[in-house]
Amino acid sequence: MEMNPVNERTASNQVVRTIEKEELITLHMNCAIASHKICCVCRSDIEESSRIISSEDRDLVFLKKNILIPEEARCCPDHMIDGRLALAAINILSPFTIQYKQFSSGDVQLLLSIPQQLFQKQKRLYFDDPLLLSDDEYRALITLSKDQFNDLISYILKYDISYEIQDDVVVVDRGFHDSINTMEGFGLNVTLPPFLNDRRQFTTDEANESRCVTKIRWVVEAVNARLKQFKFFSNTVQNLSIPHLEEYLSIVCSIINRYRTPIKTSALEDIEIAEKMLSL
Repeated sequence: MEMNPVNERTASNQVVRTIEKEELITLHMNCAIASHKICCVCRSDIEESSRIISSEDRDLVFLKKNILIPEEARCCPDHMIDGRLALAAINILSPFTIQYKQFSSGDVQLLLSIPQQLFQKQKRLYFDDPLLLSDDEYRALITLSKDQFNDLISYILKYDISYEIQDDVVVVDRGFHDSINTMEGFGLNVTLPPFLNDRRQFTTDEANESRCVTKIRWVVEAVNARLKQFKFFSNTVQNLSIPHLEEYLSIVCSIINRYRTPIKTSALEDIEIAEKMLSL
């Protein structure tokens, strides 16, 4: 028995409608406010030109806070940094309403693909995006917290950094004897313990000078221990890195000076002790 083409199309349409109906699911969704005039972050009236929330930020907010930001939502310019939602804005964003949303199987597959897409785009050592690395990861990688790192970057961008070494005093041990001329050529004042040079004992001045150097050397060793907290300086430095060693050392020392407590805090009697040592 042949089937009427009209009846066949009708039956086919019914099957399609049945499949489409079965594939739709309804979910309760936490939704941000959707308006061109009210900010979806702070919910205040947008006085200046509004900003569109990028699809990347909408996906990120959905994953991190389970909040759906509609495409028509807008926010204040202050909540944006380089076209992306600032971390502070994401932290204060909260649901405006709970809505019933219908999703097809394709919509569900799209939602499930969002984490994979974000993971593929993610650059694990990309410090320009403050959302990619946690505070613990910052400390593990560069020994600084996220706030300290941002403070350091803001300082570097603001000032012209130069390493002024003229008339600085360098306290070294006898192993640096062959480098004295080189260091003095850079304008440094070099101090190291004297050598006996086949003599049986030092002069009084040489002995006192040696004691002064020894008094300071313990601080130098303590500083060396702090330097070795950075992985590069805790291992053997390769010859290829020698041309850049001064630059690396200056960077690390600047970070230590800025974000670490002093090894020894100055006391009132320090000046008196120093003057007594110099007068001996």
